[in-house]
Amino acid sequence: MTKKELRRLYLNKRKTLTPQEITGYEILMLENFKTLNLFNIENCLSFFPIKNKNEPNTFLFLDNILKLNPTCKIYYPIIDNSVNEIFACEKTIKTKFKKSSWEIFEPYPQNIVENIQLDMVFVPLVIFDKYGYRIGYGKGYYDKFLAKHIHIKYKIGLSYFEPIEKIDNIENFDIPLTHCITPFKIYEF
Repeated sequence: MTKKELRRLYLNKRKTLTPQEITGYEILMLENFKTLNLFNIENCLSFFPIKNKNEPNTFLFLDNILKLNPTCKIYYPIIDNSVNEIFACEKTIKTKFKKSSWEIFEPYPQNIVENIQLDMVFVPLVIFDKYGYRIGYGKGYYDKFLAKHIHIKYKIGLSYFEPIEKIDNIENFDIPLTHCITPFKIYEF
C-alpha cells in the first residue's frame, strides 16, 4: 500500500476507536513509556494532540517527564508556511494556544527558540513500520525539522496500533523514529 492509502486506512481505524478504548490504550502506553530511562531530559518538543483525529494525549507523557525532570523546558511546534517548516516555541506560564490554518493548536505569543538542543521530540504519526519509519499527515514538516536537529536522542512516536511490516515508498528525506510506544510494547530502532 502507498503512504496515502495507509494514511487513509489508519486515520479511519483511529476514528473508530471509542473514548474508552483510547483511555485504556493511553494508560498502557504511559506505563510502557515510564520504563524508559528519561531522567536527563532537559528540552522536549511535543505536539498538541488533535482531538477530532483521536491523536494520543501527549500531555500524559509530558506530565511524566516533568515529574522526573521538573526543570525540563517544553516546546511546541509552529508552522511557518512561507518556508514550509516548523520551529520550536518555548512554552511559558504566559503561553496560550490558538488554532492555526491547519487546525493545529500552536503557541501564542510565539516564543521561537533558535539553535535549540532538544533531547526528545514527540513525533506525530498515523502508523509506523518495523524499521521506525512513520506516516504522518503528508507535508514532511517533522522530517525537515528532525533532519536539521540530528543530535536529538529520543524521537518518539505514540501509536494505538502495532507496526506494519514495511512502508514501501520511503524517501531519502524520511527520518526514522528512535522509539515508538504502543499499548503493548516499546519499539526501539
